[in-house]
Amino acid sequence: MRSEWEANRAIDRYADLVRRVCMIHLKNHADTEDIFQTVFLKYVTGTTEFESEEHEKAWFIRVTINACKDLLRSFFRSRTVSLDDLLEQLRTNNVFDIQDVAFAIVETTGKLSVYQRFEARNVTPQMLNLQSPGEDALLPVAVISDGEVVEDSLRFCNLKPEWLHKVLSENGYQPQDIFLMTCNRKAQYHIIPKEK
Repeated sequence: MRSEWEANRAIDRYADLVRRVCMIHLKNHADTEDIFQTVFLKYVTGTTEFESEEHEKAWFIRVTINACKDLLRSFFRSRTVSLDDLLEQLRTNNVFDIQDVAFAIVETTGKLSVYQRFEARNVTPQMLNLQSPGEDALLPVAVISDGEVVEDSLRFCNLKPEWLHKVLSENGYQPQDIFLMTCNRKAQYHIIPKEK
């Protein structure tokens, strides 16, 4: 067992290194602190004789990496989710109030699948008996990009060049005046002119 002076010297010298290695592997402050304590406890209670400062540093790096890997492989770690991770994954599922969750499942990929309470679910077109406008009818595409007409996009929208020139002239533009013009198959368009 090492002395208190040796333990303090090692903490002063390697604390930042151990924390950085932990954060790289674990990306979690609480787990980093757990591994930090484990590594330094192993150092204090160990009897390994180091040949040089570099040998000691290499020992700290290797023991820290192994402890991180052990934690990541542990049964407990693979079956739990931190509260911060849970709340973040709820937000990525557009759930901002935990009271809106009926139940959630952590998938084998680590992703969270959320089943919301009925009252909290988003209204869908099917709930309102609305007809779909078609898969791509409302998909806007660029028909003019940086002053250049995109012929393929006009064809996608089932529009002719004459339609484009009519719309541009009604709005007082030429194609070269346009930074971006988008349009969908219902001929709904949006024009962003170039700055003058």
